[in-house]
Formats: sequence, C-alpha cells, structure tokens
Amino acid sequence: MKHSQSQYKNITKLDVYLAKIYADVLLGCGVAKKTTTYADLIHSARQIYPQDKYLANAIPVSTGRRLDVIRVYTLENGLPDITALVVSSLTDKPGSLGPQDPQILQDVLSFDWSDIIFDFDSLQLCVDVSIAQKKLSVKRPAALQQMSAYYKLNKEKLPTNISKHRDEIIGMIMAGFPPEQAFYSFY
Repeated sequence: MKHSQSQYKNITKLDVYLAKIYADVLLGCGVAKKTTTYADLIHSARQIYPQDKYLANAIPVSTGRRLDVIRVYTLENGLPDITALVVSSLTDKPGSLGPQDPQILQDVLSFDWSDIIFDFDSLQLCVDVSIAQKKLSVKRPAALQQMSAYYKLNKEKLPTNISKHRDEIIGMIMAGFPPEQAFYSFY
C-alpha cells in the first residue's frame, strides 16, 4: 500500500524498527486471542530478541509512539487495530492514546491473525524519504538544550560512558534526529 508521507513525518527509523518487533509480538497475541500490557509487550519482545540494544533500553512510556506506527499501518491495510491488544496494567484498558472504543478490541479478538504478515519495508522507505526531505537543522544551542533535557530525564537508564559520545549526539540532534534516537545510536 502507498503510504502518505504526511502521516509519517514525525516517525523515526527507531520507531519503525521497534514497531516491526512489537507487531510480531502483537500478532502472536492476536492469534492467541489475548491482551498484553505495555511492560509485557516489551518483555516478550526482549525474550525474542535478547541481544537487541534498542529493546534493552525500551520503556513502556515510549511504546505508544511505536504502537502509533502499527496502528496507522493496520488501518491503511484494512486490518483491525491490533494495538487495542495492548492495555494498561492498572485499568486493563488501552492507554489514553490507544483505541478507546471497546468494539475495536472485539474486532481484533474475533479476527483471524494466523495468516497475516506485516511488511514494514515500504513504510521504512517512506520514513527514509521523509527524513531526507527535512531541510530543518537545529542550531547548536537548541541541540545542547535538547540533549541536556533528555539526559536529565533518562540518566539512570543511559550507559555510564555515554558522555564520550557527546559531540556525536549533538551533531545528530543538529541534523534533525530526535534526542532519543541520537542517544540510542551509541548504546
């Protein structure tokens, strides 16, 4: 299916990468007709890919934007919104950004997912084009501010030697990469 670049203008390569992995886990949940929590989704993905450096640093809070990639993909391809299977551990309902209509979950649970294969290659190409088309560059003071803010919020989860890559991280942010992706590049 042809992807609308405007729908993917804020999606990063990291988002697509993790969405591919999460989509495979969700397909398993769909076949089993069961929901999963955000934390369990990440845990299951780590079980499948134990050496993956990006999954090692994945957290439930940032999972929503990866689910958005899957949501748009499924809707574009005429499939039920399989992200409805991801629920909050506190409420057993989709998170605030997830599908809120209970019928969506019923549609997902009644759908036969056994023959579905997600193909994110065309989406990855669309994201690559979108990134290449970004002509905006972040000025050094703004990049320093973004790097500092991200570091302060995520200090405990970052490798202790991350400061060795300070200049590269700043350069990536100045080139238009989000701080999260810039930091993840040096794990």
